Amino acid sequence: MEVTQITDYNGRRDNAYALLALPSKETQNQILSLLTIIKNEFGAGLWTMPAKDLHITLCEIIQPKPYSQDKQRLYDINAAAYENVPAQILKNFKPIKVHFNAVAVSPQAIFISGEDDGDGSFNKIRKELTDKMPLPDETKLPPDIVHSSIARFTEVLDLGKLKQIVAKHTISCDEFVKEFKLVNVLVPPFQQYKVIRTYRLGE
Repeated sequence: MEVTQITDYNGRRDNAYALLALPSKETQNQILSLLTIIKNEFGAGLWTMPAKDLHITLCEIIQPKPYSQDKQRLYDINAAAYENVPAQILKNFKPIKVHFNAVAVSPQAIFISGEDDGDGSFNKIRKELTDKMPLPDETKLPPDIVHSSIARFTEVLDLGKLKQIVAKHTISCDEFVKEFKLVNVLVPPFQQYKVIRTYRLGE
């Protein structure tokens, strides 16, 4: 039987850094309605994201997991690049329309995914960021999808059963991303954080 993986860093203090967008109230409300239904159908073992924790990740710089070196030192060594390179790149991109149209589950999380303006702007930005920013070796490169994780697992669950439940549900909402934020996540997945810089996309 294929099973889920427990998220062991949820609520534990950390020192992670990422570039991300915050969804609108309308998108938050649609996600929360979906989560209420899924949690009622499946029961215990799901930690569902509160509205304030919902986010759309563009690129992680230092992830919420153990690193072999001090995370603050890793950030500080390249802080100028981490804070200035996004400004140089993002000003050249117009606001991005994301259409969320699918609900899926992996061993690590339940998430929604979508398409970005037919132009692949998220991945174009990611390519430029990862080409120009020296990410730590232990940081995994960003995925090639536009997504938002909406629930994680506090117990080992039957993944097949969960997939059957999730497959019954859909989502359809548009999110207009006008800015990204560079954040320092102190309690993941996003329960406590500090905004370092905000980058408006070019008009």
